[in-house]
Amino acid sequence: MGLTIHYELRSRVRTAAQAKRLISELHAAACDLPFASVEPLVEHVASPGEDEDFPAGFYHATGLVVRREAMREVHVRRLVAFRVHPAAGSESAEFGLARYPRQAGWSWKAFCKTQYASAPQHGGVVNFLRCHTALIRLLDIAQSLGLEVAVSDEGRFWEERSVEKLAREIGEWNELIAGFGGQLKDALGGTVSGPIFKFPNFEHLEARGRK
Repeated sequence: MGLTIHYELRSRVRTAAQAKRLISELHAAACDLPFASVEPLVEHVASPGEDEDFPAGFYHATGLVVRREAMREVHVRRLVAFRVHPAAGSESAEFGLARYPRQAGWSWKAFCKTQYASAPQHGGVVNFLRCHTALIRLLDIAQSLGLEVAVSDEGRFWEERSVEKLAREIGEWNELIAGFGGQLKDALGGTVSGPIFKFPNFEHLEARGRK
C-alpha cells in the first residue's frame, strides 16, 4: 500500500532492432535525469519452449491476459528493458518493450511505488518530489519518442503538473496510511510491519491520520 505510478508503454514497431532503438533512446534520457542510478540495458530472447516467470530479472515482464473468460499468464518471448532506482525509499522502476505470443506489437506494463521516498530519513518531501517528478518526466520523454503511453498516477501529477498539489497529496497519503497502519497494529498486535512505521514522525502522522 502506498502512492504509486502505474504505466503502460506500447509500440507498433515490427522488429527487435526498432524496439531496441526506442528503448536505447529512453535509457539515454533516463541517465540525464536525477535518479539515484540507472542500470544497463538488458536484452532477452526466450529459448524455444521456455517459460520464465521473470526473464532477465524483470518481474514486470510476465503479463496477464483474459482468454476464454479466464485470466492467464503470458510469458515474454523477447524484451529490451532497463531498471532505474529513482531515489532512496522508492521502489525501482522498469521500462522496456516486450513481445508476447499471439499479440501484435510490443508492450510493457509496470508500476513504481514512490511514497516512501518521502520518509524523513531519506530526505522527506524534497526527495519524494524529485523522485516522482523525474519518473513522470521519463514517461513524457517516452511519449515524445513515439511510444503510446498510458499512466495512472495516484499523486495526480501526470494530469495536473502541480508540484504544490503533489506535495500536499503525499502529506495526506502518509497521514492516511499511518492512521490505518496504527489501527491495524492495535487490532493485530506486533505482527504488522511496513515502511510507514519507520518514519521518525510516525506517531504524529498516525494521530493526524486517525482524525
